[in-house]
Amino acid sequence: DDGFHYRHLLFDLVNNVPVAELLAPNEDQNTTYEFINKSVKHKDRKAIVTDLKPGYDSVMKKLGFKHQHCTYHLHLAVNERIKKYLKQKDLEIRIDQIKENEKIAKSKLDEIVENEIDKIKSEINIYKRLIFELFNQQTYNKATNYINLLKQEYNNFPEILQKFLKNDFFPEYKKYIWFLKKEFKGKLTRTNNDSEKYFHATLPKAEKKRYRTEQGVFNQIYNRKNGWMKKIKFQLTN
Repeated sequence: DDGFHYRHLLFDLVNNVPVAELLAPNEDQNTTYEFINKSVKHKDRKAIVTDLKPGYDSVMKKLGFKHQHCTYHLHLAVNERIKKYLKQKDLEIRIDQIKENEKIAKSKLDEIVENEIDKIKSEINIYKRLIFELFNQQTYNKATNYINLLKQEYNNFPEILQKFLKNDFFPEYKKYIWFLKKEFKGKLTRTNNDSEKYFHATLPKAEKKRYRTEQGVFNQIYNRKNGWMKKIKFQLTN
């Protein structure tokens, strides 16, 4: 036992309030299933937004939820891929330049590499924006039509984004646009940012290591949660 515990949260996106919380030594599929299963009645299981952790799909299907994947976490995942890709291209360009001129000055080499990487990055960012424009569509039908446009333009995308679209996004895209379905409009968000804000407001990351016991953590969360609830109640009544 490494002493670490994971904070699990169920958050009501409609009313902007927490539903249930759990501190557990694991964040595996069984823990997630048991936590949600005990916290949400079958009749109330409509749709849920999560980050992109592997295994959530099967858990939410078993529980009976429409599963919305968080587009913010998708953005982070794509950016991380691009970062690794650019790092690799940086290395490749350096090797090619040194092969052409073994005596090239470091300052000159850095300048050439920076210019080439900037060109690659600029093209990637243009096409990345085209992908994420999907989430600005106003209806589910418009979003699915937009997917068809992306597929038509597929061959023009940079290679790193082609791989992402083909292997990860096109097969899964519907899981990112449930929030546009008529029955979920205004009730389901495209991200889980509201719950993230609650996380940070009630127990900022920098404070986590201060607490030596589960009780100490819960006391801190409980006190700050009361403040959160008062704030939300004030906003609703005013």
